[in-house]
Amino acid sequence: MTYNDNDDEAQVIAWVSSDFMDWTAGNISRGRKFLNVSDSELADAWTEAVKASCRDLRNHELLDIRGYYTAELHLRGIEPPHERVEEEVAKSLATIEEYLSSLTLEQRKEIGESVKADFEAFLRSCEGGKS
Repeated sequence: MTYNDNDDEAQVIAWVSSDFMDWTAGNISRGRKFLNVSDSELADAWTEAVKASCRDLRNHELLDIRGYYTAELHLRGIEPPHERVEEEVAKSLATIEEYLSSLTLEQRKEIGESVKADFEAFLRSCEGGKS
């Protein structure tokens, strides 16, 4: 299978977006749990969820909660208030950078192979849905 650069970029964007779509589908399938929450309360909850996930980067449950709030905001046509969490996001990115720089070359290769495997599995799942 060969792709040009535009195909590669589109596939990576689709891969990254697939998590968001999963959160949106999960939110809808659960009956839009946050449907009766006001826009301002939802924005506040999103802010707290992002801050919590930035403090505990390995907690996938917090990432999912953040994703569900993000999905609900987008379903309402509201952009999440990113300006409220700039400091926390910057700190978590610095933590990730520090961690990655502490890894050995072999450890970085292992992570790269894992990411590659996840991406290839995503591509296979996309091909499986084609007629």
